[in-house]
Amino acid sequence: MKNRILLLIWFILLALAAVFTGAWVYAVLLLLSALAVVAFLLLGFFCGKKITMKLKLPKAAEQDGIWKGELQIANGSVLPVFLGKGSLHLENHFTGGADGASIFIFP
Repeated sequence: MKNRILLLIWFILLALAAVFTGAWVYAVLLLLSALAVVAFLLLGFFCGKKITMKLKLPKAAEQDGIWKGELQIANGSVLPVFLGKGSLHLENHFTGGADGASIFIFP
């Protein structure tokens, strides 16, 4: 939300500078900024549409023990995914307890 407000302020300031100064530099910066926003929106729309995930965990584990698993994420789309985030929710069927964790994916 903070980034959107800053982007809106950026566009307003550039538009005001272009109108009041009459300099073409501010108009060009405004146009390039708008094109960059459109390009990033298109990239976000087409990026990572065919992501598959597999989570492999042991069927049983000792109480209060550390268990290891494997999370495999595959991108089947043409464009790469630069940054991803998600969440992992675990539930213990024996005790009914639940836990969760955030996952951030970097290239």
